[in-house]
Amino acid sequence: MGIIAVEGIVENGQVRLETYLDVPDQTKVYVIVPGQNGIVYEPDSSKNTSMSLKEVLAPPEVKPGEEMKLSDFAGLGADLWEEIDVDEYIEEERNAEPILRRIASCSRIGADTPLFIYYFESKKAQSRLAQTVFQYVEENQPHVTLCTSGVTLVETLIHPIRSERTELVDGYKRLLMATKGVHIIQLNTPEYLSAALLRAKYNLRTPDALQMGACIQHGCEVFITNDRRLKHVQEIDVLVLSDFVD
Repeated sequence: MGIIAVEGIVENGQVRLETYLDVPDQTKVYVIVPGQNGIVYEPDSSKNTSMSLKEVLAPPEVKPGEEMKLSDFAGLGADLWEEIDVDEYIEEERNAEPILRRIASCSRIGADTPLFIYYFESKKAQSRLAQTVFQYVEENQPHVTLCTSGVTLVETLIHPIRSERTELVDGYKRLLMATKGVHIIQLNTPEYLSAALLRAKYNLRTPDALQMGACIQHGCEVFITNDRRLKHVQEIDVLVLSDFVD
């Protein structure tokens, strides 16, 4: 059996490799963490959420005449990740000016799932950058829109559903489906074809290709993510949040 050793770092609970490595899906890998005392969480395949499909499909709870603002959701679910986030709170100050300069002339800003999770739940330095982006969108209504695809709705709801946090499930649905300044792009044939091209050209994961393909087709000038592997995509200006953290 051949072995390849690749260096990487842990970022947002995931191992990010410094070198791009193309391996087949379901390949077994082993992680060696030098000199660290972390917590290993074993997946519990026997645990099923008690939330029903009816609860998940229910429209977001918005009172008649209620107008949702982006600022209503900042840090709403910050406690959700405390039990699984082994990284200590990052005390670095946000460096807002560079990212604001990059989005200042944009009317449509593409957003990957991590931007919403950082804004909604995380306590990391990237969450303060996410707050900067959301504040900019809110202050420039109706001229600026934060665009994402339904992939974000899927990915943001997984952990709240597993944790049976119905208030966070509803909060994400309100943020993504009923808040001015946020637009979920409907995926149709042009978006799927764009995703196919990106996946073939850059070997992206299908969810990443769908996100970026949708934003490109919708005319977004930038795409904000925290995945450095997406920086080599040439069709849109990719901003990686961690690049703006001092």
